[in-house]
Amino acid sequence: MVNTRLDYQHRSKHLTALCLYDFFSHFHKKLIDKSDRRLIKSANGSEGERLDTEGTKMNERYTFESAHPQSSSHIVMKHTNPVVPVLVGPQIPRKERDETGERYSRALLTLFVPWRSVHDLCALNQTWTEALEVQKPLFSPASLKIIENIQLLHECKHDRDEHLRQVLVEAQSGNSIDPVLIPNYYEEDQNTEEDDPEQLLQMLSTVNEATTNAYSALNGNQEQRYLYDALQAIDNTDRFALLNDQRNVWNQNSDDIVHDSSTFV
Repeated sequence: MVNTRLDYQHRSKHLTALCLYDFFSHFHKKLIDKSDRRLIKSANGSEGERLDTEGTKMNERYTFESAHPQSSSHIVMKHTNPVVPVLVGPQIPRKERDETGERYSRALLTLFVPWRSVHDLCALNQTWTEALEVQKPLFSPASLKIIENIQLLHECKHDRDEHLRQVLVEAQSGNSIDPVLIPNYYEEDQNTEEDDPEQLLQMLSTVNEATTNAYSALNGNQEQRYLYDALQAIDNTDRFALLNDQRNVWNQNSDDIVHDSSTFV
């Protein structure tokens, strides 16, 4: 079975310096067509070589090494514009956790250091953490920026979860939520429309009417659970008491109007 690992391992010798992340960001595999066969024929059928596309509008093309199972049917072609590879599987751990340090180091080495076999990444007498320290100078500035962003994403998720925990603690204690915990996303602007109290109340009433089954249905989506818990916690406080009072006054006035109108019927 051919997979992306084989595509990378048996890439052209001209792409040896590319790490796994950059390889799939800039290149993809394609089926050989008639135009490609003419280029391969001009190159005398050489494997693991760059095809001559000079003077054409074709993107860069490379043949696989002969060890690749699809070397006779597929080639590697450069994207017109780089893409962002999607990492499938377990996420890269946080770097500061000792219990996942080896897995973190292995993931970074696999993604950002050029290799063709595991021995290019880690020696037999090394741990993955030790190998990472040795190989770190090989990381490109772009790779270091990606690694920094991965860690930043972890920190943002941690801060989000900590914020939710504090909101829930405040709500369960029966106190009003500390204003510090309520983010202020908008600066005062005369051109900005004020929040509609009716829309806010409708949003909160949706939370009030949600059942346990509805909450269970959200278990597959962490972002939705976060929003649900935050709204539930805020609704349990008196933060929107004024809005509820306004609605009660509006409903009372509506009843009075209907009652007064009925006298003329």
